[in-house]
Amino acid sequence: MKEKLIDHIARSLEKHPDISQWCVRQHREKEFQLFASREAPEEKRTVITQSFSVDLYFVEGKHQGKSSFTILPHEIDGLPGKIESAVNYAKKLPCNRLFFLPPPQRYRKVAACDRSLLADPQMNAEALWHGVTRPFRGKKHEKLATCEIFITSAVSNIRNSRGLAGSFEETRLLLDLVVMAQAGENEAESHSESSMRTPRDFSPEGAVSALTLSAREKLGASLPPSGSFPVVLSREALLTLFTPFIFHASAAAFDKSLSVFRRGKPAWKGGALKGEGLTVISDPHIPLGLKSFPFDRDGTASKKVRIIDKGIFRNIWAPCEHAEYLRMPPTGAFGNTVVAAGETPMESLLAEGSEVLHIKEFSHMEPDVTSGNFTGELRLGSWRSRGKSRAVKGGSVSGNVFEVFSHARFAREPFSMNSYYGPVAIRFESIAVSGA
Repeated sequence: MKEKLIDHIARSLEKHPDISQWCVRQHREKEFQLFASREAPEEKRTVITQSFSVDLYFVEGKHQGKSSFTILPHEIDGLPGKIESAVNYAKKLPCNRLFFLPPPQRYRKVAACDRSLLADPQMNAEALWHGVTRPFRGKKHEKLATCEIFITSAVSNIRNSRGLAGSFEETRLLLDLVVMAQAGENEAESHSESSMRTPRDFSPEGAVSALTLSAREKLGASLPPSGSFPVVLSREALLTLFTPFIFHASAAAFDKSLSVFRRGKPAWKGGALKGEGLTVISDPHIPLGLKSFPFDRDGTASKKVRIIDKGIFRNIWAPCEHAEYLRMPPTGAFGNTVVAAGETPMESLLAEGSEVLHIKEFSHMEPDVTSGNFTGELRLGSWRSRGKSRAVKGGSVSGNVFEVFSHARFAREPFSMNSYYGPVAIRFESIAVSGA
């Protein structure tokens, strides 16, 4: 039997006298791509790729030098030269702290592959396209501007110098839609990009309906008022809100003395907790979750970790390198973000008080992971005042995630998108709004 390329690379690394430890990863990917508008698919193609990435280490005392390279199958004859060049580089820079790659371990079976999606990717992509175009038939003032569909199957294999070996198969579906709405000479668009392992629970008609409504609302939207108000974030507006909590709960942040968290202490700032405590869990085992995996890029078996429980920081998540630095068991990379829901219906969160800003979409919202500070530009929302509601866009909200979560309440209805699993909405009692 012909030797597999990953085993050939592993054997070549093992034979080199100056390589102290190594890891090689193989990634094979087959992707069907469909580009279309409302009228017809304009382009279809299948792209197949395969690559091998190598990390190698040269140990000198309590430190080691690291070097990495990527090699493609057609470059395999040049492998000896690539290895030699990488070794020479690692030997010149033995400045990294010594840690050891993970040993062989048992991996949990994690469902990350939808085989029905792979049976006929083109048929599945075209079925999705028909699903998103059907609602526009007979419509004059709304149209599907663009539709891009990517259906991907991938296999990842890993080997390392300690005898570890693992294999992981996954599927991914990316659906990118732009919907246009028109009123007289005015036009507005709404954009959505959704990633998932399977379209099993996805409704194309529902996605299009939400996008069409969003585009229509933008046609008549105006700036929100300025001031400090209760703010409700819902659906995709929530997705990036938790990145500072994830960063500060990481072993890397603790190792570099950057984390503001301490075990058993509040994960919020600003005195006593006035709302509901935030609960955040890393779960890499959700069936068909976008960030579900049996092992991470280093081969560490994935573990579920409750990092924050009812507002209190409990546990660190740690890949193998930083776990060793902190002398703690590794948990693997962070998985799907699971946030505990509350007990209040979303509509009640919106109805409380005389004024509230409801944000449905941000043009941009990326909190600073170190400080927790954020400024989010409003793409679409609504301003509710004394029982009346109007669509708003433009302006921004700003604050600090650790502070606003000291007075937050969570909707009871569940929502999931990309790798987020949590409440459909969260209400914050006071956030600064810059508008009219």
